Amino acid sequence: YYPYRYEYRDYIRWAAEHFSRQVRYSTTVTGVRALSSPVSGARFELSTADGQTYTCTSLVVAAGRTPYVPPVFAAIA
Repeated sequence: YYPYRYEYRDYIRWAAEHFSRQVRYSTTVTGVRALSSPVSGARFELSTADGQTYTCTSLVVAAGRTPYVPPVFAAIA
């Protein structure tokens, strides 16, 4: 069984909605800094293109359909 594209699209949309309070979709991250002393469990600080700053305990990098590994991560990819 192979689902149609629109069924797959609907499934992905449905799954993504479950994480909407925890994830900032379509956000350009301009900086990632590992915190030397975790604050309230947060291990990373992120800066975004719109000037926001976030802290998090886990960081997931989603490369998208066509993988792009920034040069700074090339050695560990």
